[in-house]
Amino acid sequence: MRIASLDTLPFSVPLAAPPGGSGHPLGAGFLTYCLVRAETDSGLVGWGEVSDGWGCEYAEVAGALVREALTRFVVGQNPLDVSVLVQRMFAWLRRRQGAVWLVAQAISGVELALWDIVGKAVGQPVHSLLGSALRDAIPVYASGNFLSQGDADVHAAFFEPALARGVTGIKVRLGPNWESELEALAALRQRLGPDVSVGIDGNESFRPKTAARIAVRLGELGVAFFEEPIPRTNPDALAWLVSQSRVSIAYGEHVHTAAGFLELADGRLADIWQPDATVCGGLLEARAIATLAMARGVPISPHSATSPLGVAANLHAAATAPTLTALEYSAGSIRQLASCFDGADELTLESIEAGCLRLPSAPGLGVGPRVEDIQARFPYQPPWPIDNLPSLYTGSV
Repeated sequence: MRIASLDTLPFSVPLAAPPGGSGHPLGAGFLTYCLVRAETDSGLVGWGEVSDGWGCEYAEVAGALVREALTRFVVGQNPLDVSVLVQRMFAWLRRRQGAVWLVAQAISGVELALWDIVGKAVGQPVHSLLGSALRDAIPVYASGNFLSQGDADVHAAFFEPALARGVTGIKVRLGPNWESELEALAALRQRLGPDVSVGIDGNESFRPKTAARIAVRLGELGVAFFEEPIPRTNPDALAWLVSQSRVSIAYGEHVHTAAGFLELADGRLADIWQPDATVCGGLLEARAIATLAMARGVPISPHSATSPLGVAANLHAAATAPTLTALEYSAGSIRQLASCFDGADELTLESIEAGCLRLPSAPGLGVGPRVEDIQARFPYQPPWPIDNLPSLYTGSV
Protein backbone atom coordinates (compact mmCIF):
# COMPACT_ATOMS: atom_id res chain seq x y z
CA MET A 1 0.00 0.00 0.00
CA ARG A 2 1.34 3.42 -1.02
CA ILE A 3 0.14 7.01 -0.79
CA ALA A 4 -1.07 8.06 -4.23
CA SER A 5 -2.12 11.67 -3.58
CA LEU A 6 -2.14 14.44 -0.98
CA ASP A 7 -4.32 17.55 -1.10
CA THR A 8 -6.33 19.95 1.07
CA LEU A 9 -9.95 21.03 1.42
CA PRO A 10 -10.44 24.66 2.56
CA PHE A 11 -13.87 25.95 3.61
CA SER A 12 -15.32 28.91 5.50
CA VAL A 13 -18.14 28.92 8.04
CA PRO A 14 -20.17 32.04 9.02
CA LEU A 15 -19.68 33.29 12.56
CA ALA A 16 -22.79 34.18 14.51
CA ALA A 17 -22.90 36.56 17.46
CA PRO A 18 -24.14 35.03 20.73
CA PRO A 19 -27.92 35.58 21.10
CA GLY A 20 -28.41 38.97 22.71
CA GLY A 21 -24.75 39.88 22.23
CA SER A 22 -22.51 41.54 19.67
CA GLY A 23 -20.17 40.22 16.98
CA HIS A 24 -16.49 39.32 17.14
CA PRO A 25 -14.39 42.32 18.28
CA LEU A 26 -12.15 42.06 15.19
CA GLY A 27 -15.14 42.07 12.88
CA ALA A 28 -14.60 38.48 11.77
CA GLY A 29 -17.63 37.31 9.81
CA PHE A 30 -16.48 33.77 9.14
CA LEU A 31 -14.01 31.13 10.31
CA THR A 32 -11.94 29.15 7.80
CA TYR A 33 -10.81 25.54 8.18
CA CYS A 34 -8.27 23.42 6.27
CA LEU A 35 -8.57 19.63 5.98
CA VAL A 36 -5.89 17.36 4.52
CA ARG A 37 -6.85 14.44 2.28
CA ALA A 38 -4.49 11.51 1.68
CA GLU A 39 -5.45 8.63 -0.61
CA THR A 40 -3.69 5.31 -1.15
CA ASP A 41 -3.27 3.38 -4.38
CA SER A 42 -5.94 1.00 -3.06
CA GLY A 43 -8.49 3.80 -2.67
CA LEU A 44 -8.27 4.11 1.12
CA VAL A 45 -8.70 7.76 2.19
CA GLY A 46 -7.43 9.41 5.35
CA TRP A 47 -8.28 12.87 6.64
CA GLY A 48 -6.37 15.30 8.85
CA GLU A 49 -6.70 18.96 9.83
CA VAL A 50 -4.34 21.94 9.82
CA SER A 51 -5.02 24.62 12.43
CA ASP A 52 -3.28 27.86 13.38
CA GLY A 53 -5.12 27.99 16.70
CA TRP A 54 -8.53 29.22 15.51
CA GLY A 55 -9.51 27.29 12.43
CA CYS A 56 -6.89 27.99 9.75
CA GLU A 57 -6.95 31.60 8.61
CA TYR A 58 -4.65 31.15 5.60
CA ALA A 59 -5.97 27.82 4.38
CA GLU A 60 -4.73 28.29 0.82
CA VAL A 61 -1.22 29.04 2.10
CA ALA A 62 -1.34 25.88 4.20
CA GLY A 63 -2.61 23.99 1.16
CA ALA A 64 0.29 25.20 -0.96
CA LEU A 65 2.75 24.07 1.70
CA VAL A 66 1.13 20.63 1.86
CA ARG A 67 1.09 20.21 -1.93
CA GLU A 68 4.53 21.61 -2.73
CA ALA A 69 6.68 21.03 0.36
CA LEU A 70 5.20 17.93 2.00
CA THR A 71 3.88 15.83 -0.89
CA ARG A 72 7.45 14.92 -1.90
CA PHE A 73 7.95 13.12 1.41
CA VAL A 74 4.64 11.27 1.40
CA VAL A 75 3.40 10.35 -2.08
CA GLY A 76 4.75 6.95 -3.09
CA GLN A 77 5.49 5.99 0.51
CA ASN A 78 3.98 3.39 2.83
CA PRO A 79 1.43 5.17 5.09
CA LEU A 80 2.20 2.69 7.88
CA ASP A 81 5.60 4.40 8.28
CA VAL A 82 4.09 7.43 9.98
CA SER A 83 6.99 8.10 12.34
CA VAL A 84 9.62 7.85 9.59
CA LEU A 85 7.72 10.14 7.22
CA VAL A 86 7.15 12.77 9.92
CA GLN A 87 10.82 12.70 10.92
CA ARG A 88 11.85 13.24 7.28
CA MET A 89 9.50 16.22 6.92
CA PHE A 90 10.75 17.93 10.06
CA ALA A 91 14.42 17.18 9.34
CA TRP A 92 14.33 18.54 5.79
CA LEU A 93 12.21 21.63 6.41
CA ARG A 94 13.94 22.59 9.66
CA ARG A 95 16.88 24.17 7.80
CA ARG A 96 14.74 25.88 5.18
CA GLN A 97 11.19 26.86 6.11
CA GLY A 98 11.71 26.03 9.80
CA ALA A 99 10.03 23.48 12.04
CA VAL A 100 7.46 25.63 13.82
CA TRP A 101 4.36 27.70 13.08
CA LEU A 102 2.90 26.95 9.62
CA VAL A 103 5.32 24.09 8.95
CA ALA A 104 4.39 22.30 12.18
CA GLN A 105 0.71 23.04 11.58
CA ALA A 106 0.83 21.61 8.05
CA ILE A 107 2.78 18.54 9.17
CA SER A 108 0.12 18.06 11.84
CA GLY A 109 -2.58 17.79 9.20
CA VAL A 110 -0.60 15.37 7.05
CA GLU A 111 0.36 13.21 10.03
CA LEU A 112 -3.25 12.98 11.18
CA ALA A 113 -4.35 11.91 7.70
CA LEU A 114 -1.70 9.17 7.75
CA TRP A 115 -2.87 7.93 11.16
CA ASP A 116 -6.43 7.91 9.85
CA ILE A 117 -5.33 5.63 7.01
CA VAL A 118 -3.36 3.36 9.35
CA GLY A 119 -6.32 2.98 11.70
CA LYS A 120 -8.67 2.21 8.84
CA ALA A 121 -6.19 -0.26 7.33
CA VAL A 122 -5.91 -2.29 10.54
CA GLY A 123 -9.49 -1.72 11.71
CA GLN A 124 -8.53 0.08 14.95
CA PRO A 125 -9.21 3.54 16.41
CA VAL A 126 -6.08 5.67 16.44
CA HIS A 127 -5.89 5.93 20.24
CA SER A 128 -5.37 2.16 20.44
CA LEU A 129 -2.38 2.51 18.09
CA LEU A 130 -0.76 5.21 20.23
CA GLY A 131 -0.70 3.06 23.37
CA SER A 132 -3.13 1.97 26.03
CA ALA A 133 -5.80 4.60 26.62
CA LEU A 134 -5.84 5.76 30.23
CA ARG A 135 -9.54 6.59 30.02
CA ASP A 136 -12.48 5.89 27.71
CA ALA A 137 -14.14 9.28 28.21
CA ILE A 138 -12.51 12.72 28.13
CA PRO A 139 -13.61 15.59 30.43
CA VAL A 140 -14.30 18.81 28.52
CA TYR A 141 -14.67 22.48 29.38
CA ALA A 142 -16.89 24.82 27.37
CA SER A 143 -15.13 27.49 25.32
CA GLY A 144 -17.02 30.78 25.03
CA ASN A 145 -16.87 34.29 23.61
CA PHE A 146 -15.19 37.60 24.37
CA LEU A 147 -16.53 39.28 27.51
CA SER A 148 -17.05 42.39 25.36
CA GLN A 149 -19.70 40.52 23.34
CA GLY A 150 -22.36 40.63 26.04
CA ASP A 151 -23.29 41.00 29.68
CA ALA A 152 -23.34 38.24 32.29
CA ASP A 153 -26.82 37.13 31.19
CA VAL A 154 -25.64 36.63 27.58
CA HIS A 155 -22.63 34.55 28.63
CA ALA A 156 -24.55 32.52 31.22
CA ALA A 157 -27.20 31.63 28.62
CA PHE A 158 -24.46 30.61 26.19
CA PHE A 159 -22.96 28.15 28.68
CA GLU A 160 -26.19 26.80 30.17
CA PRO A 161 -26.64 23.89 27.67
CA ALA A 162 -23.11 22.62 28.38
CA LEU A 163 -23.50 22.96 32.14
CA ALA A 164 -26.76 21.00 31.88
CA ARG A 165 -24.70 18.11 30.40
CA GLY A 166 -22.48 17.99 33.48
CA VAL A 167 -19.68 20.21 32.18
CA THR A 168 -18.06 21.91 35.18
CA GLY A 169 -15.64 24.34 33.49
CA ILE A 170 -15.93 27.28 31.08
CA LYS A 171 -13.63 29.83 29.43
CA VAL A 172 -14.27 33.41 28.31
CA ARG A 173 -12.00 35.90 26.55
CA LEU A 174 -10.65 39.20 27.84
CA GLY A 175 -9.98 42.17 25.55
CA PRO A 176 -8.39 45.61 25.66
CA ASN A 177 -11.25 47.13 27.70
CA TRP A 178 -10.36 44.74 30.45
CA GLU A 179 -11.37 46.89 33.41
CA SER A 180 -15.03 47.07 32.39
CA GLU A 181 -14.97 43.51 31.10
CA LEU A 182 -13.83 42.27 34.52
CA GLU A 183 -17.05 43.71 35.91
CA ALA A 184 -18.98 41.44 33.54
CA LEU A 185 -16.75 38.56 34.61
CA ALA A 186 -17.51 39.20 38.28
CA ALA A 187 -21.24 39.13 37.57
CA LEU A 188 -20.85 35.95 35.52
CA ARG A 189 -18.75 34.35 38.24
CA GLN A 190 -21.55 35.05 40.72
CA ARG A 191 -24.18 33.67 38.35
CA LEU A 192 -22.31 30.42 37.78
CA GLY A 193 -21.57 29.71 41.43
CA PRO A 194 -18.52 28.12 43.06
CA ASP A 195 -18.90 24.68 41.45
CA VAL A 196 -18.08 25.91 37.94
CA SER A 197 -14.41 26.46 37.08
CA VAL A 198 -13.74 29.63 35.04
CA GLY A 199 -10.77 30.26 32.77
CA ILE A 200 -9.73 33.48 31.04
CA ASP A 201 -8.05 33.77 27.62
CA GLY A 202 -5.91 36.90 27.25
CA ASN A 203 -5.03 36.40 23.54
CA GLU A 204 -1.47 37.67 24.19
CA SER A 205 -2.94 41.18 24.36
CA PHE A 206 -1.32 42.60 27.50
CA ARG A 207 1.91 44.10 28.75
CA PRO A 208 3.46 42.14 31.64
CA LYS A 209 2.52 44.63 34.35
CA THR A 210 -1.02 44.97 32.99
CA ALA A 211 -1.33 41.18 33.04
CA ALA A 212 -0.03 41.10 36.61
CA ARG A 213 -2.69 43.63 37.67
CA ILE A 214 -5.36 41.58 35.92
CA ALA A 215 -4.11 38.38 37.57
CA VAL A 216 -4.64 39.90 41.01
CA ARG A 217 -8.30 40.55 40.20
CA LEU A 218 -8.68 37.11 38.62
CA GLY A 219 -7.33 35.57 41.81
CA GLU A 220 -9.92 37.46 43.85
CA LEU A 221 -12.64 36.05 41.55
CA GLY A 222 -11.36 32.48 41.92
CA VAL A 223 -10.41 32.13 38.25
CA ALA A 224 -8.76 28.77 37.50
CA PHE A 225 -6.28 29.88 34.81
CA PHE A 226 -5.14 32.86 32.75
CA GLU A 227 -4.36 31.75 29.19
CA GLU A 228 -1.81 33.55 26.99
CA PRO A 229 -1.84 36.87 28.88
CA ILE A 230 1.30 38.24 27.14
CA PRO A 231 3.26 37.33 23.99
CA ARG A 232 5.51 34.31 24.48
CA THR A 233 8.22 36.17 22.56
CA ASN A 234 9.17 37.80 25.89
CA PRO A 235 10.19 34.75 27.97
CA ASP A 236 11.84 36.72 30.78
CA ALA A 237 8.67 38.73 31.35
CA LEU A 238 6.57 35.59 31.14
CA ALA A 239 8.70 33.80 33.73
CA TRP A 240 8.31 36.86 35.98
CA LEU A 241 4.53 36.81 35.50
CA VAL A 242 4.31 33.09 36.28
CA SER A 243 6.28 33.67 39.50
CA GLN A 244 4.04 36.61 40.51
CA SER A 245 0.59 35.34 39.60
CA ARG A 246 -1.62 33.54 42.10
CA VAL A 247 -3.63 32.32 39.08
CA SER A 248 -2.15 29.52 36.96
CA ILE A 249 -0.73 30.72 33.63
CA ALA A 250 -1.55 28.53 30.60
CA TYR A 251 0.18 28.32 27.19
CA GLY A 252 0.36 25.86 24.33
CA GLU A 253 -2.05 26.86 21.57
CA HIS A 254 0.85 28.44 19.69
CA VAL A 255 3.65 26.16 20.87
CA HIS A 256 5.05 23.64 18.40
CA THR A 257 6.68 20.23 18.91
CA ALA A 258 7.87 18.70 22.15
CA ALA A 259 10.94 20.95 21.96
CA GLY A 260 8.71 24.01 22.30
CA PHE A 261 7.09 22.61 25.42
CA LEU A 262 10.51 21.72 26.81
CA GLU A 263 11.31 25.43 26.54
CA LEU A 264 8.18 26.17 28.57
CA ALA A 265 9.35 23.68 31.19
CA ASP A 266 12.97 24.81 31.38
CA GLY A 267 12.02 28.49 31.49
CA ARG A 268 9.12 27.94 33.89
CA LEU A 269 6.94 29.82 31.44
CA ALA A 270 3.59 28.12 32.12
CA ASP A 271 1.77 26.29 34.90
CA ILE A 272 -0.63 24.51 32.49
CA TRP A 273 0.14 23.21 28.99
CA GLN A 274 -2.41 23.38 26.16
CA PRO A 275 -1.12 21.37 23.19
CA ASP A 276 -3.28 20.82 20.11
CA ALA A 277 -2.68 17.85 17.81
CA THR A 278 -3.65 19.94 14.75
CA VAL A 279 -1.06 22.60 15.66
CA CYS A 280 1.90 21.09 17.52
CA GLY A 281 3.12 18.65 14.85
CA GLY A 282 0.61 15.83 15.17
CA LEU A 283 -0.23 12.93 17.45
CA LEU A 284 3.34 11.72 17.89
CA GLU A 285 4.41 15.15 19.12
CA ALA A 286 1.29 15.39 21.31
CA ARG A 287 2.19 12.05 22.91
CA ALA A 288 5.78 13.21 23.50
CA ILE A 289 4.46 16.43 25.07
CA ALA A 290 2.17 14.43 27.38
CA THR A 291 5.12 12.28 28.48
CA LEU A 292 7.19 15.37 29.18
CA ALA A 293 4.30 16.88 31.15
CA MET A 294 4.10 13.74 33.27
CA ALA A 295 7.84 13.90 33.97
CA ARG A 296 7.54 17.55 35.05
CA GLY A 297 4.21 17.21 36.86
CA VAL A 298 2.48 19.72 34.58
CA PRO A 299 -1.30 19.54 33.96
CA ILE A 300 -2.35 19.07 30.33
CA SER A 301 -5.50 20.84 29.13
CA PRO A 302 -5.53 20.46 25.32
CA HIS A 303 -6.53 23.37 23.14
CA SER A 304 -9.10 22.74 20.39
CA ALA A 305 -10.73 25.24 18.02
CA THR A 306 -11.23 23.09 14.95
CA SER A 307 -13.76 21.18 12.90
CA PRO A 308 -15.15 17.90 14.31
CA LEU A 309 -12.17 16.14 12.70
CA GLY A 310 -9.68 18.10 14.80
CA VAL A 311 -11.78 17.55 17.93
CA ALA A 312 -11.63 13.80 17.29
CA ALA A 313 -7.85 13.99 16.85
CA ASN A 314 -7.47 15.78 20.17
CA LEU A 315 -9.68 13.20 21.90
CA HIS A 316 -7.31 10.48 20.69
CA ALA A 317 -4.33 12.49 21.95
CA ALA A 318 -5.97 13.19 25.31
CA ALA A 319 -6.68 9.49 25.87
CA THR A 320 -3.02 8.75 26.60
CA ALA A 321 -2.10 11.94 28.53
CA PRO A 322 -1.41 11.01 32.18
CA THR A 323 -1.82 14.55 33.56
CA LEU A 324 -4.95 15.44 31.55
CA THR A 325 -7.44 17.81 33.17
CA ALA A 326 -9.99 18.73 30.46
CA LEU A 327 -10.18 19.29 26.69
CA GLU A 328 -11.42 22.58 25.27
CA TYR A 329 -14.81 22.19 23.56
CA SER A 330 -16.53 24.68 21.23
CA ALA A 331 -20.17 23.61 21.07
CA GLY A 332 -21.18 26.17 18.44
CA SER A 333 -18.64 25.00 15.85
CA ILE A 334 -19.59 21.35 16.36
CA ARG A 335 -23.28 22.18 16.02
CA GLN A 336 -22.73 24.07 12.75
CA LEU A 337 -20.61 21.34 11.17
CA ALA A 338 -21.89 18.08 12.64
CA SER A 339 -24.21 17.31 9.74
CA CYS A 340 -21.28 17.60 7.30
CA PHE A 341 -19.05 15.04 9.04
CA ASP A 342 -19.58 11.32 9.42
CA GLY A 343 -19.09 10.33 13.04
CA ALA A 344 -19.58 13.86 14.36
CA ASP A 345 -22.89 12.94 15.99
CA GLU A 346 -20.75 11.40 18.76
CA LEU A 347 -19.16 14.82 19.40
CA THR A 348 -22.28 16.98 19.72
CA LEU A 349 -23.33 18.63 22.95
CA GLU A 350 -26.06 16.02 23.34
CA SER A 351 -23.38 13.31 23.38
CA ILE A 352 -21.67 14.74 26.46
CA GLU A 353 -22.37 12.63 29.54
CA ALA A 354 -21.34 13.74 33.03
CA GLY A 355 -19.18 16.42 31.44
CA CYS A 356 -17.27 13.96 29.20
CA LEU A 357 -17.06 12.90 25.55
CA ARG A 358 -16.43 9.24 24.82
CA LEU A 359 -13.48 8.31 22.65
CA PRO A 360 -14.22 7.67 18.96
CA SER A 361 -14.57 3.93 18.46
CA ALA A 362 -14.57 3.67 14.65
CA PRO A 363 -11.34 2.78 12.81
CA GLY A 364 -8.96 5.68 12.22
CA LEU A 365 -9.81 9.05 13.69
CA GLY A 366 -13.49 8.07 13.61
CA VAL A 367 -14.66 11.28 11.92
CA GLY A 368 -14.58 12.20 8.23
CA PRO A 369 -15.98 15.01 6.07
CA ARG A 370 -18.85 14.77 3.61
CA VAL A 371 -17.01 16.72 0.96
CA GLU A 372 -19.91 17.62 -1.32
CA ASP A 373 -22.00 18.87 1.62
CA ILE A 374 -19.14 21.04 2.87
CA GLN A 375 -18.40 22.51 -0.55
CA ALA A 376 -22.08 23.27 -1.16
CA ARG A 377 -22.78 24.85 2.23
CA PHE A 378 -19.45 26.44 3.17
CA PRO A 379 -17.47 27.64 0.13
CA TYR A 380 -14.01 28.98 0.85
CA GLN A 381 -13.65 32.74 1.36
CA PRO A 382 -10.29 34.56 1.34
CA PRO A 383 -9.29 36.40 4.54
CA TRP A 384 -11.27 39.57 5.20
CA PRO A 385 -9.55 42.98 4.83
CA ILE A 386 -7.94 44.49 7.94
CA ASP A 387 -7.41 48.23 7.56
CA ASN A 388 -6.18 49.17 11.04
CA LEU A 389 -3.99 47.81 13.80
CA PRO A 390 -6.15 45.83 16.26
CA SER A 391 -5.69 46.28 20.00
CA LEU A 392 -6.06 42.55 20.38
CA TYR A 393 -2.96 40.41 19.85
CA THR A 394 -0.42 43.25 20.00
CA GLY A 395 0.78 42.69 23.57
CA SER A 396 0.63 46.43 24.18
CA VAL A 397 -2.50 46.88 26.32
